[in-house]
Amino acid sequence: MSVGALAKLLKETGKNLTPTEIKNYLFSEVRRGALPKASQDYYDTFDPKVYYHASTEDINKFNPFADIESGAYSREGGLDARGATYFTSDPFMANQVLKARRKNELEDILDQVEEVNDAEDMQYFMKENYIFKDAIQKNPELYKNDPFQLYDDSMDQFLFNAELPTTHSARKDFTQGSQIYPVKIRTKDVFDYDNTDHIDKLENKILAQFSDESEEFDMLSRVKSGDWLTLEEPYVQDALQNLGFSGYRTNEPGTIGLFNSDKGDVRSLYAKFDPKQEKSGEILASIVPYASVGTIGALAGLDEGT
Repeated sequence: MSVGALAKLLKETGKNLTPTEIKNYLFSEVRRGALPKASQDYYDTFDPKVYYHASTEDINKFNPFADIESGAYSREGGLDARGATYFTSDPFMANQVLKARRKNELEDILDQVEEVNDAEDMQYFMKENYIFKDAIQKNPELYKNDPFQLYDDSMDQFLFNAELPTTHSARKDFTQGSQIYPVKIRTKDVFDYDNTDHIDKLENKILAQFSDESEEFDMLSRVKSGDWLTLEEPYVQDALQNLGFSGYRTNEPGTIGLFNSDKGDVRSLYAKFDPKQEKSGEILASIVPYASVGTIGALAGLDEGT
């Protein structure tokens, strides 16, 4: 990386860089340099840092309504009120999130399998749970003759792999799509709990929500600390969106929640970055050969050591 590139990042971030941030920015610079000029200009509208999103699903387009639709939390505004998709610039944090999601998914399966009574039930159960898809395809005879053994073998491997660090490419030995996505995000209009102007705007917007000054003071104290649970409160998120903020920073390591993750504010690091597709919610297809992804991924801090 050139001295000029590092100076640019220092100016834009206004802080000292950790080794991981330096590696991430180098990753980003290598990726940018592979793009044509028009795409480079479009690429530069995104935050200079690389961000990561952990998921156990294949993602072509992010859904900020996902938690609302699943009932994880309710919003007074119904489906017109947007939730947020979370991203972090800390790959270790992304790894921890993915491990937690893997474990939750496996715990759900362990609970559900209690209802399985015979071989036919087990075959149906495994076929309906996508994480067994590869195992069934690779072991059709065992699936046919002894599905309980195939289930036990698969779960032993899944539970072992759930503890492993994760690279950004899909782990075929765990579940299809279980991975960490390296992305570029737009952060220009993100609410910053350290910004006094942002805090003042939010306070004025939601002042009418409180009849008790002590409740208002308590809420603002938690917002000023970047508490993500408070920032997820429906009245806070609705106020932020009405004020024109595209998301919010939290006090979790390098973490940002975006309201418009489905409206062009997120791109895969391997996207084409076609300016004609600026408003598209698709994170777009990779144009980096998988043979080279491992090397660049190591630069991004996504190797086994993270």
